[in-house]
Amino acid sequence: MCLPEAVHRYPTYRFDIAFGLASRGDSLLKAALEVKQAQLIIESSPRSSFYPLGVGRHVDHLIVRFLGVLYPKHVVYYADSPTTWPPPLNPASCPRTT
Repeated sequence: MCLPEAVHRYPTYRFDIAFGLASRGDSLLKAALEVKQAQLIIESSPRSSFYPLGVGRHVDHLIVRFLGVLYPKHVVYYADSPTTWPPPLNPASCPRTT
């Protein structure tokens, strides 16, 4: 996977994200999201909450997936998109119907 901007936007990429881990620098974000999630669950009493599986190892998906672990009773995991989408069809390989 080549992300030329990753070195500049996320300087610790090769130490954590490349291995499917969120950076320690994201701990404040995680804590804020935990508080917000708790508030939302108290206010809305959902029967279920949807969280990405994080199969593409995108940091934002991994952080949100972690939040789902805190409320296992409500969790429904889904396959991340577009990571799990099939590749586009090649029009040349499709039979003509005319």
